[in-house]
Amino acid sequence: MIADTGSDAKWFTRGPSCLAFLTLMFLSCAVIPSDVNAANGAFSPPYTDNGLDTQGDGYFDHLVLNVTVDITEAGTFSVYGGLYDPGFSVLITEENSVQNLPLGASLVPLMFNGADIHNSGLDGPYGVWLTLYDDKWQVLESDSAQTSDYDHTDFQPLLAEFSPPHYDLGVDTNGNLYHDHLLAKINITVEIPGIYEVEADLFDSSQSTWITDGADQSYYSKGNHTVDLPLLGCRMRKAGIDGPYKLQLKLRKDGSHLISEDVHDTATYAHTDFDGFDAYITGASSDVVDLDGDLLYDYLRISVDVEVNRSGIYRVEADLFDAIFHLNFIASTANITYLIEGSDLVDLYFIGQRMYDAMIDVDYVADLVLLDSAGISLVTYFHTTAKYAHTEFEHDVPALLSPPHEDHGSDSDADGYYDSLVLNVSVESLGDWGCSLRGKLHDLGRSILIADREKKVEIVEGVNTVTMFYSGDDILNSGIDGPYEIGIYLYDAYDNLLDKGIHITWGYKHDEFKVTTQTPTKGEASGTIVDEDGDPIPGARVELMVGETKIDETHSDDLGMFTFLHRDDGVYTIVISKPSYPTITREVVISGGSSVQIPSLVLKEIEDESTGESLPWTMILIAASIVIAIAGSAILMKKRSKKSEETGKEE
Repeated sequence: MIADTGSDAKWFTRGPSCLAFLTLMFLSCAVIPSDVNAANGAFSPPYTDNGLDTQGDGYFDHLVLNVTVDITEAGTFSVYGGLYDPGFSVLITEENSVQNLPLGASLVPLMFNGADIHNSGLDGPYGVWLTLYDDKWQVLESDSAQTSDYDHTDFQPLLAEFSPPHYDLGVDTNGNLYHDHLLAKINITVEIPGIYEVEADLFDSSQSTWITDGADQSYYSKGNHTVDLPLLGCRMRKAGIDGPYKLQLKLRKDGSHLISEDVHDTATYAHTDFDGFDAYITGASSDVVDLDGDLLYDYLRISVDVEVNRSGIYRVEADLFDAIFHLNFIASTANITYLIEGSDLVDLYFIGQRMYDAMIDVDYVADLVLLDSAGISLVTYFHTTAKYAHTEFEHDVPALLSPPHEDHGSDSDADGYYDSLVLNVSVESLGDWGCSLRGKLHDLGRSILIADREKKVEIVEGVNTVTMFYSGDDILNSGIDGPYEIGIYLYDAYDNLLDKGIHITWGYKHDEFKVTTQTPTKGEASGTIVDEDGDPIPGARVELMVGETKIDETHSDDLGMFTFLHRDDGVYTIVISKPSYPTITREVVISGGSSVQIPSLVLKEIEDESTGESLPWTMILIAASIVIAIAGSAILMKKRSKKSEETGKEE
């Protein structure tokens, strides 16, 4: 039977094209009970086809065959299609589509891979062998069709593909006999040079549990290549799953276009073969710091060496004890910071006054704990300091709360309602320090937190007044009358708690406050830090300054990006610093709650002064020295010759 041909569609011819095809149809039809066909579904020609160009590059990524199926009993069906040369002697590619189909006629598209057609070198029209299956994979009907004319060069040429076998091995980078990485060595064949990305997702052997992933994006020339994908061993350790593992692979062109997929079964590993940490402590050192030059140590500093397998935010906590009995607790501190992959350093500062008060003249031991961003403990470590006399440390806390503090309601627009509750905190300092204040506003019974405020300030020697504001919105909406209890906490620049206290406010009524008619808008500033080649620089320190006062700090992420959120209108200075790079600054103006995008900040690596431009001058100096030496030798020999002549005359 020949289908009608329309002007807007490409139609197929049903029927055999050669003896081989007749044999296939006979065998398929011989196993199809007629009652099954009638009860479930059957093909309903004619069919249409078209080339599909998903990338807009002028090549068809797929040859789409739109198959019509007439369903008499709804359910799950599979439509298989084999694409052949016109004589059904060469199988070019295959496609199968599983669909839940309702009663009646349904259209099931089969998308044949364009690269397979291009690489076959065979032109159309193509023969298509179709088979319809039910949900138990019983054959319901088979059919054949013929496509419109196509040239194989109409289709997308093969860009690249996976070329197994692939390999894998455990890699121990630090010599601790545990694998830090599972290194997958993935083979690809590239036909068209360009930028390709290999993605890998690691699962357990049943592919039911995802464990970790990895990716590599690089430029590859034409030919065979092996792509190294290091997968973090700590993920296998934490998952508690033994290998072999199932590695699902995807190959993309230009970071988006999926062109090939593959699956690799790894060798057998025990999860205990791998190192269990995103990061771990490899060592520590300690010294003392005298900030004000009074010959007394303001801080005991412990520098913690951290080996980082995965960049991210980490917290290092430390408790300080005497090293003899490890019983006398002295102080504690912590540091939360962004660490980049590789070796990094975290400094911890213990207030000197704590050692003075402990009156222990021995060496100290610091119990160190490294935690990830979720607060999960990764590793512990013990560090013993040098021996110190307690009298070597600062005798007093650098700053303390100095009550009484004062509070009052602020009515900025004189409408009889308070816009905010103002708290003036009195702080007495022994010198000029950076510190921060935190004030938690509760009901009098401390059962309900109404508001929480934190403020970083620079204080000077003597008594300082630090003003904190509590929005009238929070107090009015709480429905709680005063007096209120405010817990006040004073921290140094390293987030060590210096002092804490409680302030009881006046007996305000909550309805004395009002919802602010115009909430001040908050802005933000963000940017990207790159090197001279435009590549991102992660882990750079970014400080937000107002004048000489630092009000916030962050670090650039893996993409070199940073952001400061919820900032009041004003003029800010961004200070960027990183070892081996010069420090740079940029001025940022936030107005009307604007979102400011700072142009790319380029850090140029500092050249080694022993190389580069200094080399020519070194050569000049060396050459000059040689000339002077030669000239000096000549003069000396001339003098000796003259002296010999004079001596000869005297004799």
